[in-house]
Amino acid sequence: MNKYKHLKLKAIELRKKGHTLLEICNYLSLPKTTIYEWIKTLNKLSERTQKQKDCLKKATQKNIEIAKEKRNLSYKQGLEEYEKLSKINLFKEFIMLYMGEGFRKSKCEVGITNSTLELILLAKYWFELIAPNKDLKYNVQIHVDNNENDIKEYWSKNLKIDKNKIKIIRKSNSGNLSGRKWRSVYGVFSIRFCDTSLKCKINAWMQKIKEEILKIS
Repeated sequence: MNKYKHLKLKAIELRKKGHTLLEICNYLSLPKTTIYEWIKTLNKLSERTQKQKDCLKKATQKNIEIAKEKRNLSYKQGLEEYEKLSKINLFKEFIMLYMGEGFRKSKCEVGITNSTLELILLAKYWFELIAPNKDLKYNVQIHVDNNENDIKEYWSKNLKIDKNKIKIIRKSNSGNLSGRKWRSVYGVFSIRFCDTSLKCKINAWMQKIKEEILKIS
């Protein structure tokens, strides 16, 4: 059978490229039984691989559906919690702030960015209240000619956090900086963390606020 070795190798090569048994037989002018014996191991491997792919696809789809169901449940819980929370001082103000300055695109990331200390204090207060076990991440965007240490001291003192937990993000300046009056003297501060369930609840709370606004318009 050594004289057919090159044909066997060719048959295997064609099979790996996706050609059918009949196509290989026609191409090599050999009977089906011969070609089948050469490629049957590949056939089994291909079938097994396809089954694995199908199982993985089903598992992935199931996980997607489970995740969606969990998000829907959290959203529903948010709607149910709204009336009670709305009676707490500054809750609606916090949600209004989130509507304007909160992170919206990600399904899991919760966060607010602003340059006003009082608004960041409000965000921090509510994040710690509704997500007490979360490790909040802090960063502040500043211009290249800002004093990094002064800005860290300002935010850490007023927010009562370790200044080493504040990450500095420098923003490049364009044009002449001379004589410019800063609107954001202490940079633009961000608080963020990941919590898919809470993000869904916040979306529900924002929807309730929108509905209330529409009623008075």
